[in-house]
Amino acid sequence: MSTILLTAACFCALPSRLQATDYDCVHPTVQEVLPVKAHDYIRSVIAPSVYDCAAECKLFPLCLYFTFDAEKRTCQFLKKRNQRFTVGSGIFFSSIKEWKMPLTGACRNASCSPNSQCIEGHPLCLNDAVIGMTCTRDDDCHVNMTSCFRGRCLCHPGYSHNIRRNSCDRDCQNYGDTMTPYMGLGIIGHNTKILNVASTMEMCMSACVQQTFLCKTIEFRRMPPRCQLSQVGYLDVTDREREKGVEDWWFAVRKCKN
Repeated sequence: MSTILLTAACFCALPSRLQATDYDCVHPTVQEVLPVKAHDYIRSVIAPSVYDCAAECKLFPLCLYFTFDAEKRTCQFLKKRNQRFTVGSGIFFSSIKEWKMPLTGACRNASCSPNSQCIEGHPLCLNDAVIGMTCTRDDDCHVNMTSCFRGRCLCHPGYSHNIRRNSCDRDCQNYGDTMTPYMGLGIIGHNTKILNVASTMEMCMSACVQQTFLCKTIEFRRMPPRCQLSQVGYLDVTDREREKGVEDWWFAVRKCKN
């Protein structure tokens, strides 16, 4: 006979983007369970805490229950209750109905249909296959020319994110004022302009979109500050000129305006 461990805990150690009062802390029931098999869950995402896991579940209408792996920081969405319980697994199970506090910020008023998801910064309800959603593997990313890059479904480096069409475009008819950052990438030998006064990634990206020439990509290093602006994209250069794994550098690709 399986042992059931019921834990009543108040998860109010919130990240800065999620705020709650003591009144919102409702002590949801959490059960410790065995690992869920891949065919039992409908989606797996990265989540730093069980609170974030609940928030992600609330944004996905098909998610009725979820499990949270405290060691791996992964969150799995389920349509049905898992009846296999044990003690000491380090994986926790909960019903989203018990999480009454406002978990979803600007998305709290969104009424999304099944197979859609609310993501802040985008039009409220988007198709399940959306650029920017959390992921654990490339198969989680269903938009053409996207892959799972450090936990997010992003356009392949060299493709620009078209927010309005939710697509990845090789070239933009019109370039916008925002950029998609990729940690650890770079281009060798194609700097159009170098700035040593941009001390933040945001300043470097802002400098790119304000240039009189068409700046498509940037490379940024925080210490010592260095901002490199370029007219070429990641796929415009040879494979030998594309850098990967340079952890002290950020690379960013300009998004399409429409």
